[in-house]
Amino acid sequence: MMESSEAFGELRSLLNRGRPSTVVFMRLMHLCAARWGEAPAEVEDAWLPYVASHLGSWPDTHRLLDVSDVTFDPREPAPWMALARRLSLSRSGLGDDDVDAIGLRTVHRELRGLDLSHNALGQQGARRLARLLSRTSALESLDVSHNTIGWPAARALLDALAPTSVRALTLGGVSGSGDGVEGLIGADTSGFDALEVSRVFLGDARCAALIGSGLFDGLERLSLVGLSMGDLSAAALAERAFARLRALDLSGSFFHIGEHGGVLARLDAPTLESFALRDTLISTHGADELAYAPWFVGLRALDLSYGRMGAGIVRQLLKPGGLRGLRSIDLSFAKPDRADLVALAREATQLERVSLGMCGVDDWGVVALCEGEAPLAELDLSSNADLGARAMRALSSASQRNPLRTLDLRGCNLDVAAARALEGLRVGDLDLSGCHLGDRGLAALCEVCLLYTSPSPRDVE
Repeated sequence: MMESSEAFGELRSLLNRGRPSTVVFMRLMHLCAARWGEAPAEVEDAWLPYVASHLGSWPDTHRLLDVSDVTFDPREPAPWMALARRLSLSRSGLGDDDVDAIGLRTVHRELRGLDLSHNALGQQGARRLARLLSRTSALESLDVSHNTIGWPAARALLDALAPTSVRALTLGGVSGSGDGVEGLIGADTSGFDALEVSRVFLGDARCAALIGSGLFDGLERLSLVGLSMGDLSAAALAERAFARLRALDLSGSFFHIGEHGGVLARLDAPTLESFALRDTLISTHGADELAYAPWFVGLRALDLSYGRMGAGIVRQLLKPGGLRGLRSIDLSFAKPDRADLVALAREATQLERVSLGMCGVDDWGVVALCEGEAPLAELDLSSNADLGARAMRALSSASQRNPLRTLDLRGCNLDVAAARALEGLRVGDLDLSGCHLGDRGLAALCEVCLLYTSPSPRDVE
């Protein structure tokens, strides 16, 4: 009966022919959930062993179960949920009394990542969670952001997880204010690789105190987003030594990179690879200071999206010889001008990922980007209404040298001529939603556009 079932046939096809991905995994979960309601014994005795034997080679990152996309109650976990290695219970309405019910020590004992963000956990629930996870040997990341657990419970979590396998903890928005945040000072964070303390109005003095205490010194990834950092915080950052830091996010800071560009330029972070400064004011002088900072010139990823900066700031940051190793840049909503894109194409010759969503980019800006030497693989040009046939021809031509993995043209209002200009485009994933192509535009696209997809190992075999 199992072999002949249509659902099992789809499941077997996904495992034997589909590429490992979160989308495929979620479809597997849908099939298991649906069959579980009809024949739980069949799922547990036959389906689960079969699926488990095929998932052994899958990366843990692809085995994500998001309960918001599956119709079941997380308070009544089923055995098939044990197939997941990452579990998102975000926005599930979980409260303090539900922590024990989700089966962290039984069904979910092999989890690598757990997302409990945007729930109704309070101090009691967080302390109960700390006790449950105090002996975990598998979990690597925990997100309890946007639960009002308060700073004392946040400290309890830090202390409980310090000797465990957990290496990343997200504490964004866990309190309505900064009152009591000083209780984090003195916590042992030596066992953590990543920590996020964000989206709480702490005030400059409290931020500076946390930074100055050495709480973050040994981390590899640090996120201090939207904490109302100011003069004191900038100075405190410059005074610490971050020997292992690889990723730093200071987005939404109150200090603007004009007055304090020189202060941040003195940051002691020789291994830094990724820097985010979204929604932050950057002046020409501040950009000039950063451009010569030893840690800045070695970056591989830079996020300046939503940046409040004038024309020419990108050119200031791309001093000749600087940022040669940059692989990814996000300038969405940041309004770089055409000369900025020319400089980007000329100087950042290793770029693979560029995001220019809603930047007002025109045809000539895209042409300049495509004429560079960078091996572009992922390009986001969404919501740029001025793009036309010239830009599409440049993209198609560039893809002949380096096929694109993804091209995002959502909301670009392409006309028939632009659709025809995509002739020969080589791309794995093309998004044209919201382009209003119409019947003629869609017909033109189908006539000329070659969607390029690299074969999977199974296809080759």
